[in-house]
Amino acid sequence: MNIPIVVTEQYPKAFGRTVEELKVPETKDNIAVFAKTKFSMCTDEVKEHLEKISGIEQVILCGIETHVCVQQTTLDLLQQGIGVHLIADGVSSGSNKSDRVIAIEALRQSGAFVTSCESVVFELLRDSKNEHFKEVSAILKEPRVDVGL
Repeated sequence: MNIPIVVTEQYPKAFGRTVEELKVPETKDNIAVFAKTKFSMCTDEVKEHLEKISGIEQVILCGIETHVCVQQTTLDLLQQGIGVHLIADGVSSGSNKSDRVIAIEALRQSGAFVTSCESVVFELLRDSKNEHFKEVSAILKEPRVDVGL
């Protein structure tokens, strides 16, 4: 769908790269990958990159460690006046399920729009006549894990 995608990797020298299942290419025009040590993805490099993409008013956010990285990123983006659509079934917290639930609620209270993967995909498609509809629909039919929210 040619949507700009920004991927950040928390200290990849120690924690490794993005998992292969996400199929993040090393280079592609609409995808940028940045290493970071800061918990928020809003590093100087990422901010510079986002400034080059004109008209960003909203982002779709997913990631790991909801109560740390996702939370700090969401708050930073909201502070910059960027609307955040937080994908509830696209975030996780490794150590404790309650950390994720509490963080999602805190981010909702802070002004993030909490939604689901399927909802946001259909918002992007808007119409079953969209050229990507069949491809995306096939992906959405694959079994998914119930995230318990």
